[in-house]
Amino acid sequence: MRCEYVTLSDGRQVHYRRAGSGPAMILLHPSPQSSEAIIGAITAFSAVCDCYALDTPGYGLSDDITESHPDMSHYADSVIATADALGMESFYLYGAATGSQIAIELGKRYPDRVKLVMLDSNGHVSDSDRERLMDGYFPDVTPRRDGGHLMTYWDMCRHLFVVFPWQSQRAEDRLGIPLPPAAVTQTMLLRYLQAGSGYAKAYRPAFETESRSHMDGLNVPATMMRWQGSIALAITDALIAQGVPDCMQVLHAEPTVEARFSVQVEALQSAISELGDTGPLHPVANTVSAGKLERRYFGSGDHRVHALANRAGQGAPVILVHDALRSSEQMIGLAEPYIGNRPVMLIDLPGHGASSAIDSEAVSLESLAATIGPAITEFTNEPVDIIGAGLGGAIGLELMKVLQINQIQLIDPIIYTEQERRELIESGLPDMSPQSSGSHLMTAWAMVVDSQFYWPWFNKNPEAARSQNANLDPEYLHQRVCELLQAGPAFESFATLEASIDWPELLKGVAIPVDISSSENHPCADRLSAILN
Repeated sequence: MRCEYVTLSDGRQVHYRRAGSGPAMILLHPSPQSSEAIIGAITAFSAVCDCYALDTPGYGLSDDITESHPDMSHYADSVIATADALGMESFYLYGAATGSQIAIELGKRYPDRVKLVMLDSNGHVSDSDRERLMDGYFPDVTPRRDGGHLMTYWDMCRHLFVVFPWQSQRAEDRLGIPLPPAAVTQTMLLRYLQAGSGYAKAYRPAFETESRSHMDGLNVPATMMRWQGSIALAITDALIAQGVPDCMQVLHAEPTVEARFSVQVEALQSAISELGDTGPLHPVANTVSAGKLERRYFGSGDHRVHALANRAGQGAPVILVHDALRSSEQMIGLAEPYIGNRPVMLIDLPGHGASSAIDSEAVSLESLAATIGPAITEFTNEPVDIIGAGLGGAIGLELMKVLQINQIQLIDPIIYTEQERRELIESGLPDMSPQSSGSHLMTAWAMVVDSQFYWPWFNKNPEAARSQNANLDPEYLHQRVCELLQAGPAFESFATLEASIDWPELLKGVAIPVDISSSENHPCADRLSAILN
């Protein structure tokens, strides 16, 4: 299974997961998640189809649509624009939850493009029940100074496995399923955080169209899943009781996930056989806008590197590498003068952003350089200039062993004393492993806030107080925490690696120009002279 992007005619990018071969199939996920949430469906259907699981606009890694208050028709139109960009004349279509409401709309609006609509986790909600269900269902998660919005996210994600709707107190709404491990809730949380404070943009209108009347006008061949293990079983049965359209077949499955997908794959195979479908799909190539960074993947297998990139312009390509526990977003401001003027690439380090994860025990300057080096070579064969922030600068110096580099700019190198290194390793790294209570989120928030007041952040004594003004903008703090959480189990390894860098040793014998600078609020600005000598 590979993750890729396709660029639409309006310049928006759509992220998708692809697997399998055969006739084309588009898969649409629940809100406010991403295509990652339907990997089980992708895996099952890829046995018979060439599957393209899209991140709905504004979710996962896909660009948002421009409408401020969209309905299902806007999302259906976006799917068709994506199909056009991929070169699909027609396709099979699967949708789960929100994805099913988009799929219904798409089947109604574009019946000549859709061969079969397959619905999963959908149903009928009466107007009176909808008012009760939606009361408090979409809480405000705008970042707050105290970090309390993170607990709102966690409360939603955790209780999705307890009751439906998640905010209900009624005993009759209990789901009767085991509460999953905290790591599972954390996975869902990360998808919610990707969607951000606008997480309800597609979620709410999908909820509002969850009714039998939304199927009026659907005439293409369709199936609807009645799975005994579904948390939406009650509303699924309510829809069946209302009477499904003549074009629709209701599929029945036992509670296991295997049974759920087995029944659907069988129905899909039957439809493919009836149509005599065999044709493979060959997506069209996409071009990069001269004035825009586009998201791309480099490499293959388990070591894919995600980056923001633009090939336009002349001169030496500029490669920007972010600091530990950040992402390529950190480097956008530094990249702006080069975009369209020189080729530019902003890398997500392994285990950061959207790049592949890395084994915590394998985190080193050598392993990181060995992973991103081939990605840079894939982007360009020319000698490059490197701009690296913090740990990214040290990786840039390590890259001299595998790349031809013209010059390196080190920004805000983090410089620890020996005592600080020992304190970090012995007691400075908080436990960030997911906790059922969500307390790890407050731990992460406190760490980011403390780093604005103290250096190092784990030293709360007066002598460690920073002289600069603290940046306590909630949006900034929220972004930092999201980037930190994205690193997951590798958090400790990356923090330890950055603290262990011996800058004088790393710079010894470097023959190319190296510029070292610090930003206004850099906590180690007064220590730069130690690595310049």
